[in-house]
Amino acid sequence: AAAGEMKERIRKKIKQDETLKQELSLLDSAYITTFDAFSLSIVKKYHYLLNITSSPKITDDSVLEILKRDTLRKILDSYYEKEQIDFTNFIGEYCVKNDDEVYNSLLNIAKKIENSFTEEHYLEDYIQNNFKEETIEKYLQEFELLIIEKQTKIKENLEELARISSNDYMTKCYQQLEGLLNAKDIDTLISYRSCKMPPLKKGSEEEIKEAKEIVNNSIKELLALLEYGNIETLRQDYQKMSQTISLFCQILKEYFEELKIQKKKKEYFDFNDIAKLAIYLVKNEPEVRINLKNGFHEIMIDEYQDTNNIQETFISYIANNNVYMVGDIKQSIYRFRNANPVLFKTKYDTYRTNLDGKKIDLLKNFRSRKEVLEDINRMFNQIMDDALGGANYLEEHQMVFGNNAYIENGTTKENYHMDILSYQKEKKSDYKEEEIEAFLIAEDIHSKIKNGYLLYDKDEGKIHKATYKDFVILMDRSTNFNLYKQIFNAKNIPLSIQKDEKLNDSTIFVTFTNLLQTINSFSMKKFDKKFEFAYTSIARSFLFEIPDQTIYETITTHNWYQTAIYKQLKEIIETISTQTLPNIISKLYETTNIYEKIIKIGNIEENLVILNYIQDLAKEYGQKANNIFTFHEFLNRIQKDELEIRFSINETNEDSVTIMTIHKSKGLEYPICYFSGLTKKFNIRDVKERFLYDSKYGFLTPLKQEGIYSCFLKELIKQNYIKEEISEKIRLFYVAVTRAKEKMIFVLPEKEKEINTRIECRSLADFLYIIWSHLKDFQTKIKQEEIKLTKDYLKETQDMKMSPEITEPILVEEIHFETIEEPQLKFSKDNNNLITKKEAENIKLGIKMHEYLECIDFINPNYDQIANAFLKKKIRNFIESEFIQQNKDYNIQKEYEFIYEKDHKEYHGIIDLLIETPTKIIILDYKLNHLVDDAYIKQLQGYKSYIEIKTSKPISLYLYSILKEEFISLEKELTMV
Repeated sequence: AAAGEMKERIRKKIKQDETLKQELSLLDSAYITTFDAFSLSIVKKYHYLLNITSSPKITDDSVLEILKRDTLRKILDSYYEKEQIDFTNFIGEYCVKNDDEVYNSLLNIAKKIENSFTEEHYLEDYIQNNFKEETIEKYLQEFELLIIEKQTKIKENLEELARISSNDYMTKCYQQLEGLLNAKDIDTLISYRSCKMPPLKKGSEEEIKEAKEIVNNSIKELLALLEYGNIETLRQDYQKMSQTISLFCQILKEYFEELKIQKKKKEYFDFNDIAKLAIYLVKNEPEVRINLKNGFHEIMIDEYQDTNNIQETFISYIANNNVYMVGDIKQSIYRFRNANPVLFKTKYDTYRTNLDGKKIDLLKNFRSRKEVLEDINRMFNQIMDDALGGANYLEEHQMVFGNNAYIENGTTKENYHMDILSYQKEKKSDYKEEEIEAFLIAEDIHSKIKNGYLLYDKDEGKIHKATYKDFVILMDRSTNFNLYKQIFNAKNIPLSIQKDEKLNDSTIFVTFTNLLQTINSFSMKKFDKKFEFAYTSIARSFLFEIPDQTIYETITTHNWYQTAIYKQLKEIIETISTQTLPNIISKLYETTNIYEKIIKIGNIEENLVILNYIQDLAKEYGQKANNIFTFHEFLNRIQKDELEIRFSINETNEDSVTIMTIHKSKGLEYPICYFSGLTKKFNIRDVKERFLYDSKYGFLTPLKQEGIYSCFLKELIKQNYIKEEISEKIRLFYVAVTRAKEKMIFVLPEKEKEINTRIECRSLADFLYIIWSHLKDFQTKIKQEEIKLTKDYLKETQDMKMSPEITEPILVEEIHFETIEEPQLKFSKDNNNLITKKEAENIKLGIKMHEYLECIDFINPNYDQIANAFLKKKIRNFIESEFIQQNKDYNIQKEYEFIYEKDHKEYHGIIDLLIETPTKIIILDYKLNHLVDDAYIKQLQGYKSYIEIKTSKPISLYLYSILKEEFISLEKELTMV
């Protein structure tokens, strides 16, 4: 799509120049492509050198994500089985209930590392490179510099206090803080940790109190750094991490190796894999490299600021002093996709001196009016520089007005300078910020439309009155888009939403997953609780709309085969084994008439995208497994693991206001841009994790000594992370404002607190607040009561507007039931005692054993499906035991679940194994160990009591010890009971 768009842009430009028109015939064959597509073409062409298929396909992200998760779990399980001492000690120290934190941390770290081409080499050499003396000393020096910065900050804040306070008070301040302010090293500073500010006189002015509080806060920041200890303690703490980090490197190295094997075996590829294969070719195959190097007269890279390390490595191998890069570091906003703006910055600074290349600044802006550019320059001269943002805006990046048509043909009476609509927030308001801002913007749009706000159409060369399509609302995130939709509907303003939705959150995905569960249960004749929940879900859904009373009667009578759902799905259920997965899904769509029925739940376009995604996924998954059962498990994993599978929703309306995220708006332009949601805080939660990985500082793991703590490196990682985050947000803000052609309008609450430095900014609004004194001329203060706020929008929905035939209200009869909490009575052994780590491992082992014994066929067992060697041996010995071999051909029920009522009480139980022979009933319960106690006996007695209701045959009760491999008869114990 990106390449196609580029060709169309070039086609349009060529047509404007008569001398170039002969080039049009060459355009369609021109080599215009994305990095991903180019890498794929090379891998396909030279596949034989890589020993892979000639047509590698890009695997869906969700399939790969599950493979990665399963692979890491497999590696960790192998460490548990080997009982490697470093690993078991580590898990024992840092994990409580489970190892989820370590597992998720390793998964996240692996994702960051695999974006580097040389992860194996990197992990092999990590300890050697990162724990040598010079590296540790370098980090200690950086920490000392951080402490000096904090000292300097205290001095600066004291100077500000001195400006408004008395000389006597300031003398006391400097006397009490002298040691803290003048100490030259960490060890000396630690001895002054008790220093604090003297108290102010009673009745001091608020301004002085606030200034003193700022000093106090800066002192607290310094003292917090001193808590890490003296230089020797810092050095020792850093070195203590080596053991855990070495373990992490080993686990991740094994993970990457196993993942590589699994991907090759399954022929799974993502674009990262393809790019690395392409690099392997140009690095290790001289003929491939020379062909590519000599095959292009010139290589032009567009959007160079978004290039990542892997792409840069690839280009470096095929470059022949012929690379032309176009980009704007101020628009580098894809750090989360591994874009590395440092690549651009390094070349920009190097080429400035005509070393290794040449720099050409394209500063003229042809998109926006002069007033808009002046306002943008006014803001970014103060908030963007080399240190934060990555560009010296004032000296080298100010935009120059270039479109004189605005002056020659587009001059009007309107004021095109920016507006700042700042509203007062009432402390006990019924309205949230996002509601106030939505109403405020809606009123302003209404006003501009009503008053005929004048705009200039560059393409038409005409002045026209503003229409809805001339307005866009830009926000950092899409959380409140639906709220805006509701409010704008109530205000009769058409609004089109462009955003990415999460697949798992959609009604149609949940409904479809339950539909597959129902079909699978019918196919296996397994009508358990999972089936009942899934059946109820789809019966009540828009697909079948069966009344609750009918559903209730079906569930209580278990009359499944007489239901309308079974009759409708019967043909599919009966042909599961003979049909391919894609055919089953297509037939399911057709049988349930799902495409026509989605109109009942609205969001038609969104739901069509999801249905098509599921169908595409079935085609891909069908090639690998071709099984509806495993496909259903796969969809369940997507939900269970909350995988981030997103799809785009782009509502289109010829004349409507548009709302989108800033990231979505990149490359687009609108006459009038509103910026709201500016006070939303930046997300810096990642830096609070205990296990961290930073591209600059590497791994950080916690330490343990009378509690868990971190070493000083965490402060350097935190400082680097916040600096990068704020730099990226400054660039994001720049991308937002440069979408405006004719007018910028900022909507935010009035400034409440003072922000002294950009590094303290935690929202886009803070960038404006920090330069507030320069923006006052553009501010319009609005009181909350002046905004026409109302909650009526909650009563109106788009669906009601689309159904004018509904003239009478729908009456709903509320039925209230008296409910009481009833204790659950069950036949099972409870354990209320704290358990040891070994007992916890045994419980986990027992659960896994139960799962395998439930699934495995006793007559024709497939032991290869059991990955764990220990469990494979135990299960083989159980099935091949004389006891099981004598009874395996009789009626066997596994996990036999029952509920029955006795003495007005409901009892529930699950029998592990129930065998019905011609002469008796055998009840067998699996236990990890051989212990026979009262709880087990009571549990088995409960099972026997229920089965006695069903049969007159004698009943024998047994326990089976998994570890001891013993069958234990409980006849004697039950006689005693």
